[in-house]
Amino acid sequence: MTITLGTTTTELRHRIRLVHATTGQPIAPLAVAPAPLALGWVARVVGPDVIVTATTSDAGSAARPAPTTLDVVVLDGALADLLALPAPAADQPPNSIRVALGAPEIEVPVTPAPMALTVVLTGQGGTAPSTGRTVAVRGTSGTTIALPETATPGTYRSTARTWTADHHPGDLRVDGQSVRKVAVDVTRADTRIHVVDPT
Repeated sequence: MTITLGTTTTELRHRIRLVHATTGQPIAPLAVAPAPLALGWVARVVGPDVIVTATTSDAGSAARPAPTTLDVVVLDGALADLLALPAPAADQPPNSIRVALGAPEIEVPVTPAPMALTVVLTGQGGTAPSTGRTVAVRGTSGTTIALPETATPGTYRSTARTWTADHHPGDLRVDGQSVRKVAVDVTRADTRIHVVDPT
């Protein structure tokens, strides 16, 4: 009697990474939403990546249908609230992104929700508010974001907006003079910093 044992092969088919569009850093932790994948297909999280593999056999097994999409879930709810995630489909879990499996390496940039930057500007002594200044953040491309003075003297705030990598970090300027590099804290909706007015 002859027994022939087939050989199975596991191949990496897709590597998915969600990337914060402002910082360029991977978004984690992640999970894969439960999905009825065909026999031999497996999706799992490894570090900041979602790995999709396929196992095939030379024992005459027919080709099995490959998945076309995968729902990747952002597990940190507080972080998900600060991301502009696409509106989910009716069968999609909350805080998830439906990723099309169209390439071996898939990087998905995720835009943050609108955020504000607040600068509290004080005089050289560090106590009296510095009022009536023109405050702005200049990006690497030369574009500027204005921080008009609020009703609180010496407090300057931008409108809530999407901060791109161009302004992360950006050059804080007071009356046109460069003061320091600043960046929004992408873990909160309003970043507040204190700066001594050098002008």
